[in-house]
Amino acid sequence: MKINPINPMDIVSKYKMNSVAGKKQQDVIRESDKLELSDEAKAYLTAMKAAKAQGEDIRTEKVEKIKKAIENGTYKVDSKAVAEKMIKDSKKIRP
Repeated sequence: MKINPINPMDIVSKYKMNSVAGKKQQDVIRESDKLELSDEAKAYLTAMKAAKAQGEDIRTEKVEKIKKAIENGTYKVDSKAVAEKMIKDSKKIRP
């Protein structure tokens, strides 16, 4: 009985052929991502663009301070204050 030796390069080449074939199938199956905004989000975006166009008060110093804190990793969010503000604002929107 004769046993043929296994050539490691044969295994690698077979693997590469299978991985290339697999990628082609994945590309065909994959769909592109899609973003859909709600009507409320569109209205908010329109309002934000209008506010920027009118030059509404943007506190650049405060924005820069927050940006630096985020970059340094020292920015902390007061989650309780955020939650309270969200509740307060939601009461303004809903009667």
